[in-house]
This record gives sequence, structure tokens and C-alpha cells, in this order.
Amino acid sequence: MKFFHTIGQAAERWPQRIALLGASQALSYEALMAHAAAAAGWLDRRGIRPGDRVASLSYNQVDCVVLMLALTGLGAIWVPLNWRLASAELRQLLADCTPNLLLSDKAWQQAAESAAQSAG
Repeated sequence: MKFFHTIGQAAERWPQRIALLGASQALSYEALMAHAAAAAGWLDRRGIRPGDRVASLSYNQVDCVVLMLALTGLGAIWVPLNWRLASAELRQLLADCTPNLLLSDKAWQQAAESAAQSAG
């Protein structure tokens, strides 16, 4: 939670400064906190509560940081899955961590669905 609070303080102090710079996207501190708040609301409406695990399968990108901040704000746990893993390894990780929600970007949607079905 301290990390979330620190980013929030930076947003108050330097709202227009660049907080994240991705390959195709840049977010100011203000925009980062707005995106994180919107994501936290979305997750909350889906029943994510403190201590819940949310797994994600995607390339490393700005959205990963937004998700991490949103989950931190909710007191939930982010389980980032490495997109380089084989299907059997993803299934094993999902079976072990039993996430309440599995998210993926479009590039990894089929792999995520397959791993989730097989993990039980």
C-alpha cells in the first residue's frame, strides 16, 4: 500500500510529469492514478477483495503497472505470468495460485483460456 500512496503523492505534487513511458504510450502521474482508479473500480465490480489473487498474462507494458497499482489499492495480489512459459507451466502456476480472476491481452487470450481450463 505504501507504493500506491507514494505514487498518489507524486500525482498531487507533479500531476503533469511523465510517470510511465512505454513503447506506444506515456502516462503522467495524474493519468496513471486515474487509470489505476478506473481499473480498481472495474476489479471491485467483479468482486475482487483484499487478499484475492489476480493473474495476468501479457507482454510487459504500461497496463501491467496500472493493474499492479489498482490491485495494490484494493489490497489484492497481482500474479504476473511470464508469456514465455509453456502451456504446461502456465497450467501448473494457475493450479498452484488459484487466482480469483485471470486477465490477458488479446495476444495471449487463447493461451490464458487454455491454461485456465486445464488448471481446473
